[in-house]
Amino acid sequence: MKIFWYKKNIVILCFIFSLIGLSLSTPNAFSQAYPTKPIEVIVPFAPGGSVEIGARIMNTPMAEILGQPMVVITKPGSGGAIGAEYVAKAKPDGYTILSSSNSANVVSPAINLNTTYTINDFKPIGEYGTITLLIAVNSTAPWKTAQELIKYAKENPGKLTYGTGGIGATTFMFAELFKKATGIKVVHVPFKGDNPNVTALAGGHVDFSSVSIVGALSQLDAKKVRALVVSGSKRDPQLPDIPTVTEIAYPNATFLPWQAYFVPKGTPQPIVEKLSTAFKKAYDNPSVREQIRKIGFVPEYMTGEELQKRIEKEYKICRELAEEGGFLVK
Repeated sequence: MKIFWYKKNIVILCFIFSLIGLSLSTPNAFSQAYPTKPIEVIVPFAPGGSVEIGARIMNTPMAEILGQPMVVITKPGSGGAIGAEYVAKAKPDGYTILSSSNSANVVSPAINLNTTYTINDFKPIGEYGTITLLIAVNSTAPWKTAQELIKYAKENPGKLTYGTGGIGATTFMFAELFKKATGIKVVHVPFKGDNPNVTALAGGHVDFSSVSIVGALSQLDAKKVRALVVSGSKRDPQLPDIPTVTEIAYPNATFLPWQAYFVPKGTPQPIVEKLSTAFKKAYDNPSVREQIRKIGFVPEYMTGEELQKRIEKEYKICRELAEEGGFLVK
């Protein structure tokens, strides 16, 4: 009887251990097979915008590399927060990806305490480009340089008006950094997006504006507005004669909207690595980078780890600006 009892228990133990081994190996086997179906790429902004176009450019080569279609789905609203929240709560299996910018992934959670996700609810895959922001004036404005504008604003506090794409927009955050760095006191005129902001500037309804090069390029080409300074630490290839905020001695005003891919927190590392490898291979294609340039982006690759550090730094800056400027939503 004792021998039978021992044999019976050994069989039971072996069965239990085999189940444990199967449960441990299943996620790894799933990751190795990934992807086996189409991947949804969520864009948290309106259709036809630069983020959606950029996602379609990156998706084409990535889909070829991964062997599965990558389908763009737009979920706009609340400065990108609606789409970002959707991905943050999605199943972390690699089939729901976020194609986003710092507007949704940094600014929204930094300035709005009611945002339902944090910067740590995502795992960055990589960054593929940035968009240059500008401080620009109407072509008839008397200021030919940023220094002249700053000097006048300091001598006439509260007299000048400036436009942005609205509180929470990246153009707004750049304007806040520019004001803080230079110490000028000016009156904010918020608009509902970059296009009405640029239109108002071209029409002479504000004294200067913080605008994106993508939104302002046509008005710049038409000589209706004039760029004084760009927001990056390097000059933009499309405006090689315009100095950077670093060059005019305000490096703390540097701010660039970036474009990147994310997956939900908890996505298995083998899947993250597959996506990261496909992302890098897509970016390395010269024709892909040329397409990125054509829509107004500056091609720039950054790994997920590098981007996470950038996000943490930007989040701190944006939260401090919101608290100091009194626009933190509680």
